[in-house]
Amino acid sequence: MPKTLSNVLRYWRTSLADGALGEGTFRAADRKRFMVLPNDALQTGNLPKQLVQSLFQGKEGSGTVSVRFWPLVTARKASHAAARADGMPEIVAPVVTEGFVDRAGRLVPTRNAFARDLLNPLPRGAFALGSVEALDAFLTTTPLPEMTTVDGWQDYRQHCRQMVEALAPRWPSDEKEYLPIGSGFIEVSEGADATVRGMLDLYDNLMANEPDTPLLRQIALPHCPEVVADHGIENDFARRLGHSNSHFPLAEHQRQVLAWLDAS
Repeated sequence: MPKTLSNVLRYWRTSLADGALGEGTFRAADRKRFMVLPNDALQTGNLPKQLVQSLFQGKEGSGTVSVRFWPLVTARKASHAAARADGMPEIVAPVVTEGFVDRAGRLVPTRNAFARDLLNPLPRGAFALGSVEALDAFLTTTPLPEMTTVDGWQDYRQHCRQMVEALAPRWPSDEKEYLPIGSGFIEVSEGADATVRGMLDLYDNLMANEPDTPLLRQIALPHCPEVVADHGIENDFARRLGHSNSHFPLAEHQRQVLAWLDAS
């Protein structure tokens, strides 16, 4: 496999994996899209009957429903009873968990991670609590325990605490801007995690076995014939309003686009 194609596949895989980590920063208005995960459920892993009914709405024939939930949700303190508009997130929920709920209301985690939009690398000045490198190191040495045991839920809670401490030590206990709201968020996820996992496995297989894939090579590295600019058309570009100058000149392709638009 050509080195450039391998690099493109690696970039695609990284982008997909980043997106699968989910989001952890929200606006106050985003609360409407979630169902509330009460504190009692966070302590025991058992959901109240009314919440179970809401999650299974429209899924009468299913024994389980795939969910995504945020067990640690914090909100930014108001300033003199008013929200602040300084670019800082209004709600921060760093831990994102994929799992499922059965008809009895048992919440079973299957994947636990830190939200990607809270991990460096990020655009300069963005709010961050840790790094992707630190998350990879933690999940390599401390994977999510099996949830089949009696103490499975408490093992999950311990995993959450260890992950937060590894990526953002003493958060939010030492944080002056954010306070826990005492409940979590939960939503139906439609089993998207299984689809993403299959695509990641495909990328891994392509990079490991390097099969001959002409169609993939054309998609990832399309052949673009060199187009010779037609400088003659610019001579007829006399009706334009405004002009280029030595401080802000147009690039060659920009001049060509404007000239052909005028000619059309």
